[in-house]
Amino acid sequence: MATANIKAVITAEDRASGTISNFGMSFGKLAGAMAVGQVAAQAFLAVVEKIGKEVISSGVTTAASMETAKMGFVTLLGSAEEADKTLARIKKEAARTPFEVAGLTKATQLMASVTKDGDKAINVILDVGEALAAMGKGQAELDRIIVNLQQIGAVGKASMLDIKQFAFAGIPIFDMLKQETGLAGDALDQFISDGKVTFDLLINMFDKANDSGGRFFGAFKNQAGTFDQLMSNLRDSFNQTAADILTQTGLFDLLKQAMQGVGDWITANKDGIVAFFINMGNGLKWAYDNVFKPFGDWLGQVFPPIIQKFQEAWVYVQPLLQVLWDTIKNYLFPALQELWKVLE
Repeated sequence: MATANIKAVITAEDRASGTISNFGMSFGKLAGAMAVGQVAAQAFLAVVEKIGKEVISSGVTTAASMETAKMGFVTLLGSAEEADKTLARIKKEAARTPFEVAGLTKATQLMASVTKDGDKAINVILDVGEALAAMGKGQAELDRIIVNLQQIGAVGKASMLDIKQFAFAGIPIFDMLKQETGLAGDALDQFISDGKVTFDLLINMFDKANDSGGRFFGAFKNQAGTFDQLMSNLRDSFNQTAADILTQTGLFDLLKQAMQGVGDWITANKDGIVAFFINMGNGLKWAYDNVFKPFGDWLGQVFPPIIQKFQEAWVYVQPLLQVLWDTIKNYLFPALQELWKVLE
């Protein structure tokens, strides 16, 4: 009976030990899973925070630039309705070309100063842009060419240097002029030098080159799906979406109101702010004159004599220290070594 009881106790202990061991393993796995989950949650929150900051930063920048662009178009085109119409078309064209909204907006502003018409300005830009796309060029070349074309439009005609700017950007401008005018060589050079390449001749020539059968026809379509265009469209989508989030939720207006409020408060309290910094400056000057400078002067008076006395005392102390060290080295160390041998 006693043996049976002992076996029962041992069996119970074994089962309890196994249960506790399994619980420990399960708890360990659960703790590990919780730790992994915590790390994943922290990583997720970090990503969300990063995206949030990018959305706010990009949204504010894009919304501000579009607001400024709209005011510029109102001045150039004469009405808010025309400005909105032009901006809407810019966004639409940016989605099908390798150029971005910001670049097309800037180019349209420059060209609209000549054409006084938003649609016409965009048409000119797209004609030139398609020629650049056919040559594998992008936003940087478009920026330079539109500045050049805007200057030609302001003067009314192109110089030889203006024409060469197109060639530098990769556009076969001399071949285009040869086809358009029927002139070549010295005759074409003279035609250009005489100022006969007008703004209207250039934009009509680019328009024809992008029509069906023209040398640049279909360049934008051919660029569709390329990495550069996809990246351009992705940036546009992100920036425009971020701007829409801020503007449509009213956050952009709240930010402007806050900025206006801060500016108004600074203006209203300008004298007090200036007085605060003057008083702070006066306080720092008083502290320097009455605390730091006197303390520095006192140190300058006290320390040199102390240092001199220490140097004088060292002349007498150094030989004594040398004697003490020689005594320790020559007598105490050997004695300690002998004692250690005895103890071993």
